[in-house]
Amino acid sequence: SGFTLTVFSLMFSSCKEDEPPAKPKLSFDKSSLTVNEGDGEIEIKLKLDKGAFEDFTIAYELTGTAVDKVSAGTTKSYDYEITSDYLETEIVKDESIRIIKIKLYSDLSIEDDEMIQISIKDVDTEDIEITRNDDIKITVKQEDGMIVALQWGIGTGEKYTDVDMYLFLLALSTRGEFGLTNIV
Repeated sequence: SGFTLTVFSLMFSSCKEDEPPAKPKLSFDKSSLTVNEGDGEIEIKLKLDKGAFEDFTIAYELTGTAVDKVSAGTTKSYDYEITSDYLETEIVKDESIRIIKIKLYSDLSIEDDEMIQISIKDVDTEDIEITRNDDIKITVKQEDGMIVALQWGIGTGEKYTDVDMYLFLLALSTRGEFGLTNIV
């Protein structure tokens, strides 16, 4: 009976050696991210669960309510710019991480929060498995600040020709910096 067990284990192990190695699995490291409009440049990480067996290219697409610089062209304003490879990136053999860099632009428009969605579209090899974590939704929180509106002379018979006023504004940024503005 000991001999039978040894023969069975040799047969089982030899069958396992003929199987190809498991394909590396490609995904984003997060499914969502929230950033502030004034955060500057952010990095989005694509990752493999183990090193790539060969060089390969990842094609991705951009959607969402935020407008990227290339799509905007010269006629529309834009909210962000891809500063790394645009719509595709390459992972070389033995690497497991690739970064997509996005530069966010702060504007003076009063608007709702916007969203950038990046989705893996395709890879140029059969040796990579794309997982269900194939997209990331980035919420861009607006930092439009506070609007101060002062108004007078609008009632019946009110006609101010000259008004003296001192207005001091103190602004605290998300980075903990502050500034004092004196408007006369």
